[in-house]
Order: sequence, then structure tokens, then C-alpha cells
Amino acid sequence: MKLAQSNNERGTIDEFTAYSTDLVQILIELGTLLRTRNVGFEDLETGPMPMRAMNLAQRLHRMLDQGTGNLRDGASRQLSSVRRKEFIRVDEAYHQALLVHIHQRLRGLPASSNEIQAIVRRLLNLVSSVELREGPCPGIVLLFPLFSAGVGAVHSEDRQRIRNLLTGMMGKFGLGNVQQSLKLLDTLWSHRDTHGESEMNVTWEGFIDENTDLILY
Repeated sequence: MKLAQSNNERGTIDEFTAYSTDLVQILIELGTLLRTRNVGFEDLETGPMPMRAMNLAQRLHRMLDQGTGNLRDGASRQLSSVRRKEFIRVDEAYHQALLVHIHQRLRGLPASSNEIQAIVRRLLNLVSSVELREGPCPGIVLLFPLFSAGVGAVHSEDRQRIRNLLTGMMGKFGLGNVQQSLKLLDTLWSHRDTHGESEMNVTWEGFIDENTDLILY
């Protein structure tokens, strides 16, 4: 991934969410596609679901090819170079995490597919390079990318890295939803190890009640 340039036309990285503002529209569209899929309704004017999913993935790849967004000038001046780089990594991590959801939840690719495994490796490298600090820091918003890496993790070493990172988040920030996410991932991993990844198996969404899907609804 190329670092942001001064003439980058990407959106601004929000210092509170730590991802680019132009990612919001992607989040909205992904949520709409997921709801459309769940009710079994396809809008023929906008194309079949696989095509719409691939179009969304291609837009994310173009965004990544362009580089990340830029921090506001005021925010950027107040941050160290190390902290600025962490915001850039978190921004990319959110883009990569959305690709996991598109490939698994919309395209139906198994976690073991090459596409998803490449994203999981990239996510773990990005997240591992962001230091968890006491108080406000980019690391506090890493749950979504970490959970997304978790639903795609099939190798024991990747799963252990995710456990360690989530445990670190719990120790630093004491977030209850982090512990809940880890329990959910352990249940999902156990199910996959027992039943495999055939089409008849329950997907990870099957472990989340429709009223408590905090990841994307």
C-alpha cells in the first residue's frame, strides 16, 4: 500500500474513528447489501448480488491503491510521526476488514480461500504494529479489524495472535464487547474445526443474534 501523498484525493482520516471519511459510504452500502441478502430480495436494476459485491470490493481496492486518507492538518501537527503512521495503519486495517466481510458474507468464500487468508495476514501485520497505550490512542478502535481477521483465521498461530491482541485490548481498555467478541470467535473456531467449511455448515453470522450484530447490520 502506498503512503498518502500531498495531492491525495482520498477523504480525511477521522482522528476519533481512525479511518477515512470516504469509507463511510462503503460501510453504508455494505450494510444495505447485507440486509438485501438477508431478506432474499435482489434489485434487478442495480445488478445481481455477486456483481454488486465485486464492484464494492473493487472500489475498496482502488481506494487502497490510491493510498490512505490524510489527517487534518491541525491533528497531524499535534501527533508524533509514530502516531501518524499508526493512524494510517488503522485506516488500511478498516479497508482490509471490509474486504473480509464482502468476500465471506456476500460472496460466500470460505475462510480458507487464498483471498481471505491474504487479508488475514495483512490485517494481523497492521494491527500488531499499533501500540496499545493507556488513554486515547488509535489502538482503542482495533476491535472491528481484529474481529474481522478472527472470522477469517484458520491457522492456530493466527488465532493465537488474535487472542493475544484481544486480551491486550481488554487489559488496557476494559471493553466488555472485546471479551464478548473473543468468546464468539472461540465458539466459531471450535465449530469450524469440528464440522469443516462445507456449504451446509453454519457461517459465523449464525452465532450472532439478529438483534446484537454489532459488527455490521
